[in-house]
This record gives sequence, structure tokens and C-alpha cells, in this order.
Amino acid sequence: MSAPRSLILTFSIDAIADAALSRERDAAGRSDLRCDACDEKIEGEPAGRGLFLSTRGEEVRYHEPGLCARCATAIGLRANLESEIEEEEG
Repeated sequence: MSAPRSLILTFSIDAIADAALSRERDAAGRSDLRCDACDEKIEGEPAGRGLFLSTRGEEVRYHEPGLCARCATAIGLRANLESEIEEEEG
């Protein structure tokens, strides 16, 4: 029996870090679909999608990166937790 695989999730903290990660992925020449959070290869359709919004003047840009099942679940649970905390704090 093999040892359990540890899960390491990485998330960029700002737009500059996100751009650096995207540039690194592009430089690697990857054409397959990968999770935007952990870079795991996604077979078939993504289990979920993130949402990045950015503005430049009047223009609003939307980016919906694909997520694997583990990251979609983790990010969704964290968002729900943050929402509950905000409601409790008023």
C-alpha cells in the first residue's frame, strides 16, 4: 500500500503574483487543461471555476479559470466560511 499523498494548495496573493504564475505556465508550453490553483491536470470538464474581476477605466474584465474537484471544493468551502463570518460580525 502506498503512502497517502499530501495535498499542497498554492494561491497567489495579488494580481502581480497571479500574472507571474500564468507567465510561468505559458513558458512551460502547456496546452492541456490544468487547475488554476494547484496546476493539476484536469481530465474532461473542470469541476468548478473561479472568478477574477479587474477594471481598467470603464472596462471590466472577467476571467473564469478552471478548477479541479479538490480546489473547487476547498475554495467554495472557504468562501462559505468567510460569508458566515461576515454575517456574524454584522
